[in-house]
Amino acid sequence: MIQDLIARKDISKHFSVACLYNKGMIVTLEGERCDSIGIITKGSLMMNHISIEGEETISAVLHKNEMFGQFLIHASHPYFPGNMVALEDCGIIYVTKENLDQLLINSKPFRDFYLHHVCQKALDLIKHNRLLGQPSLREKIIYWLETETIHPNIKHIT
Repeated sequence: MIQDLIARKDISKHFSVACLYNKGMIVTLEGERCDSIGIITKGSLMMNHISIEGEETISAVLHKNEMFGQFLIHASHPYFPGNMVALEDCGIIYVTKENLDQLLINSKPFRDFYLHHVCQKALDLIKHNRLLGQPSLREKIIYWLETETIHPNIKHIT
């Protein structure tokens, strides 16, 4: 669906820049201010955090047609909570806050895409938090199996 939106001149004129990143390149640094959303058009990214002891924690993996920065761009503290690193060669289109606002007002197809994506991410976070809230490993596994049986096509935050 994003490819169809990118092809539309009335939408693509609002894109700030398109960037290509080679595998292993850092896309954003932890603590960097988020001033645009990124839409992945090729490849995948991971968000990681490196502890003081040098331990890496991967908090998310994002793939083609997914966005990042959508929860930060309008936040009172719009700073990335981790590094975004290209897991493979990656293409990203950036949309500034001002252009995003214009697209949300003037483009129903983009607004539908954006709101669907944000709502799905919110549902994924709720599901993830419920899983983490289970008191034991056994109950976590049972919860996960139940949700997979009921809604097998819902994506999980990794």
